[in-house]
Amino acid sequence: MSKKVLVIEPDSFIRDHMEELLEIDNYIPLMAENADTGIALAIAHHPDIIFSELSKPDLIGLTVFKTLKQEPTTRHIPIILIFTYMNPEMLALLQELRHQPIKPDEFMIKPFAGDEIITVIKIYTSEKLHNTWHEAKKIPRRCSTTRDKLNRNVFSQ
Repeated sequence: MSKKVLVIEPDSFIRDHMEELLEIDNYIPLMAENADTGIALAIAHHPDIIFSELSKPDLIGLTVFKTLKQEPTTRHIPIILIFTYMNPEMLALLQELRHQPIKPDEFMIKPFAGDEIITVIKIYTSEKLHNTWHEAKKIPRRCSTTRDKLNRNVFSQ
């Protein structure tokens, strides 16, 4: 059965591109342009993974993350927060999130390649790859700069 992937992205160009990428790789895309629609789709469809833009000024991804991690039916779903840019304010937010009791599963910084999205989906929707990535290889959770290590270490085995 195909995995459902929810993408919450206010930029229609990026949203359309990600939808096409997911369809090509036989995933079921669920697309939302704002937090309210994304939360409603997550609760109704229980996706296997969620990608959410963490954009200013309203911090869409933070709203999605906090709401869905408090909801019993969605708290298990991996949530990947996407940063459009990294500045001192966003870096401080990232550090704050990493010290919370419930953390986002991953952070990515735009721009990223389509294969990075697919790699992250494979990691978080496959228990074996997820365990290999976070436990056996002892690679800490970081931004997408570790994807090259993942491709060499996990998928070459």
